[in-house]
Amino acid sequence: MENLLHVVSVAVPFIAVLTVVVFIHELGHFLAARWCGVRVQAFSIGFGREIVGFNDRHGTRWKFCWLPLGGYVRFVDDESAASTSSGAALEKLTPEDRQGAFQSQPLRNRALVVAAGPAFNIASAVIIYILTFWLLGTYGTAAIVDEVLPDSAAAKAGLRAGDRVAEIEGRAVERFSDLQRVVSQSSGQPLAFVIDREGKMLELTIKPDQREITDPLGNKVQVGMIGIKRHAGGDRFEHKSHNLLEATRLGFAETGYVSWQIISSLPKLPGAILKTLSGQRQSDIGGPIAIAEMTAHASKSGIAGTLGWLAVFSIMLGIMNLLPIPILDGGHLLFYAVEAVRGRPLDPRKQEIGFRIGLAILATMMFAAIFGDIMRKLGIG
Repeated sequence: MENLLHVVSVAVPFIAVLTVVVFIHELGHFLAARWCGVRVQAFSIGFGREIVGFNDRHGTRWKFCWLPLGGYVRFVDDESAASTSSGAALEKLTPEDRQGAFQSQPLRNRALVVAAGPAFNIASAVIIYILTFWLLGTYGTAAIVDEVLPDSAAAKAGLRAGDRVAEIEGRAVERFSDLQRVVSQSSGQPLAFVIDREGKMLELTIKPDQREITDPLGNKVQVGMIGIKRHAGGDRFEHKSHNLLEATRLGFAETGYVSWQIISSLPKLPGAILKTLSGQRQSDIGGPIAIAEMTAHASKSGIAGTLGWLAVFSIMLGIMNLLPIPILDGGHLLFYAVEAVRGRPLDPRKQEIGFRIGLAILATMMFAAIFGDIMRKLGIG
């Protein structure tokens, strides 16, 4: 019974967050399609057999299905939920339906419809961050050093207890978490610190050491550390309110930061997949179990934590869908770029081969992610 409750406590938040993020993504495709005059047959959250649904006045079937692990928007000329089409599909349509077919649209319209899904994901993250910072404010502790560990990088550079970190590499630091964020990603790189020591501003150069830690999911990760501590305590936990203008600035900045973190990690993805498939424990790739656990962990940290993870998840889905892999939105955009250069679409046979290759790549990635999850849960590697 206890194990069942644990599974439910992990699965329910994950499905809820996934449903919201998928809805946002598909809504982008849907609204862009409607704006371009494309007829939409179905808007589905989930796959498989329909649970409940309704038809709107335009003839679109809105529905929830039994397998809540994704969704799709199906156009009148689609042959599958992956929005694949062909000349044969168009020939089966009436002249009226053919005018509303996706493949009958000019190149710019097709590209707009495809790009709108990821764009909505990223735009929604900006809105979530802005509303969170504006309505809930930010929480954290000031970037004050309570303790400097002996023989650490901070000690060698001359940092002392009581110092307040004002800037790192020219960027203002307000919270201790801001300091941790920069340092953890800069192992081996000298960083220029500006320190407020009893009202006097000092400049120090600190080179973070690389350390291996265990993240909340049990993965071993390499991070930078300088050897300082900030003691916990209710009197040190600060709340800061932000007006709409400041919240907007922070919202765009946070979206940009998260996006860059995801993008900069993409070159490591092939290596992470290979290491995972070879039996090595690899923290750079997380499967559905890891993501579900992270979602459950975020849901326990309150509304701000849940909204923050929702934004991160939405950005992640948007960026991953822009990868130039056939079947994904990025793959479709790649085909459209080739079409724009050539002046005509790729041969249908070549596109079909591309979709098959894309499907194989996605299947490999998913298998590696699930395999990595299983190894992590079993403590292997």
